[in-house]
Amino acid sequence: MGFYILLRDRRKEERQEALKVNCWFVMADNETYKLYVLNASNRPVTYARMLVYMKSHDLMEPMSVGSGAIRPGEEVTALCDRRMNDAKSWPAAVEFQNSDGINWVRDLHSGALYRRRGMEPNLPRLIFQRRGWAALTRRLSHRRQLLRG
Repeated sequence: MGFYILLRDRRKEERQEALKVNCWFVMADNETYKLYVLNASNRPVTYARMLVYMKSHDLMEPMSVGSGAIRPGEEVTALCDRRMNDAKSWPAAVEFQNSDGINWVRDLHSGALYRRRGMEPNLPRLIFQRRGWAALTRRLSHRRQLLRG
């Protein structure tokens, strides 16, 4: 019982640390999105990459964010074209690894944080299937309307 409590507390601490990595994106202009990743934790994160959803191909394309580790308090940016390989695309999630070696995926539309256990290659796809592609499209169209004013 005591070991379970220690393990539970350790996982809570790991999650609280990962929640301090903030990610968001804005439209830089009519052709590109600009992604921001801010490491507000007190430890570095590594292997940050943006997962870009390409609509007509129905797949996620990983793109590197920054170069190497993101130090505590550092903010990095990356650009993503709105059209890639003749398909509409947008930043869907950010994947990163904390200094404990745990991989996390942050959904850019809901802000939800998911722990990536082992080799789950379909985790980004599962994120969107839980809520459905229609819900994602509604959120994006609502966001576009808000940005237009």
